[in-house]
Amino acid sequence: MWSLWNEPNLVSWLGPQFRRKRPNSPRLYRALLRAGHQGLVDSGHGSDEILIGELLPFARGGRAGRSKVRPIQFLRELACVNRR
Repeated sequence: MWSLWNEPNLVSWLGPQFRRKRPNSPRLYRALLRAGHQGLVDSGHGSDEILIGELLPFARGGRAGRSKVRPIQFLRELACVNRR
């Protein structure tokens, strides 16, 4: 079992979290997941379990809120889906 990155929705682990007021870290994380998966495939571990989305469970508003993407928003952006 592999874990590809921890709390990617927190700026101290992955940044920038936002670019032009839009979430950027889900896009970065998606690229890391693809590269990590390819590395596992290339090393013979392509069928191993991969944990993704180990997110910081909350993101407060205000000044601190600008350094994190809220978990549900992060997952929607990561999966390229909207609220519906």
